[in-house]
Amino acid sequence: KAADSAVTTNQTVTSTPAAEDKNSFSKPEQKRTKDQSTAGKKEAVPGAEVPKQVTTRQTVTDDVVINKSAEPVVTAPAKGAGEKNILSRNSTEKKEVVKEAKTEANNKIAGNTRQQKDKEAIRDQASQENEDLNKNRTIASTRKADEQNYRNQRNNTFRGRVTDATNMGVPFANVTNVQDNAGTYTDANGNFLLTSPDSILTVQVRSIGFENNNAQLKNDIASNRVILQDDRRSLSEVVVSNQKPNTAARSNTINIKVEEPEPTDGWDNYDAYLVNNLNVPEEYKTKQNNSASVQLSFEVDKNGEPINIKIEKSLCPTCDKEAIRLVKDGPKWKRKAKKGRTTVTVPFNTSF
Repeated sequence: KAADSAVTTNQTVTSTPAAEDKNSFSKPEQKRTKDQSTAGKKEAVPGAEVPKQVTTRQTVTDDVVINKSAEPVVTAPAKGAGEKNILSRNSTEKKEVVKEAKTEANNKIAGNTRQQKDKEAIRDQASQENEDLNKNRTIASTRKADEQNYRNQRNNTFRGRVTDATNMGVPFANVTNVQDNAGTYTDANGNFLLTSPDSILTVQVRSIGFENNNAQLKNDIASNRVILQDDRRSLSEVVVSNQKPNTAARSNTINIKVEEPEPTDGWDNYDAYLVNNLNVPEEYKTKQNNSASVQLSFEVDKNGEPINIKIEKSLCPTCDKEAIRLVKDGPKWKRKAKKGRTTVTVPFNTSF
């Protein structure tokens, strides 16, 4: 009709819900693509106002409606298979390196801990051993002191002095208990000391140049005196030279060495000590040889004790052992030089 004003409309009908966001996708109930213009065209009335045309175009394809008026969604480009493999391999390698570093650090810590524990165990063991050693030493020292106290309690002390007829002390005379053969010798002034559980003690006293004498000692007096009588038969020149060989050897000053040690109380007294306190072995008593002897050499330490003893001339194993005992148990020495060495002859004659 001419009276009606026709309005031309070009639109596309969609089933997109109004609540959807502009960047979202919607799935229509049915697939379709339409380009729809006006349902019919009518001629415009001259002079009539023509409204603006609203044109909307949507494309529906494969169940997806794309709104062309919406802003495009930016997505990262897909990575290729090769690049993915490289990244995965690099990540794995990094993890392995970190794992190895952690393992190595843990092993080092564990090793240090074991070493520390081992050191502590060794230190504890050494400390325990040292403690046990000290305990044993204390026990041994206590036992030794107890034994000494017991001996002192049950033993009597006998002090005495051996003199000649003029009341001069007889040096290094031998004093022996006839009951048990335990003995000692006098000092340079003739004094001696013996211990025994008995209250009365019978001893034999002997010295070169004197007659042997048996005497009875008592423990309830300050000092027991034993007098020896001269034995003229033992003072012959031959006997003296045989029984005091060291004195005779050093009678000539040419034979004396400057660095040679010497007895504190002189060679004459030392020879008297050797002869008076010699215990001739039973196996050798049947051999009559006045010139038989053992010769040995030694050095002297700072305390005056013989050290580094060496047999220079042997007589028999038992005689050699007796000679060494005599030197070790004998009087003190004077040391003239640190490495000074002397020689001593021990006579083993049976005439005494």
